[in-house]
Amino acid sequence: MLTRDPRPTAIFAANDLVALGVLSAASELGLRVPEDLSVIGYDNTHLAGVHHISLTSVDQPRRTMGRSAAALLSDRIQDPGKVARLRQVTPELIVRRSTGPAHE
Repeated sequence: MLTRDPRPTAIFAANDLVALGVLSAASELGLRVPEDLSVIGYDNTHLAGVHHISLTSVDQPRRTMGRSAAALLSDRIQDPGKVARLRQVTPELIVRRSTGPAHE
């Protein structure tokens, strides 16, 4: 993907591990991040925050998700006939040094 013409100016990876692979491939091709390519991951793993990686990533509120899942499961165990419920959580974009300004 990074050798295509025209080359993408940004990649939103499925998770931080894939984004780290993109950063590695960009480096091998001599591309500068974020000047030539912006990279965003998803998960906001501890690696994303490491200073020399500094990956912009979408953070999922894992603790909130876990607490909600446990509460919903507990409710269903106590009353198996209870109607299933949906709980939404809001992810947050954690901007670090792997993204630059948008280009037109």
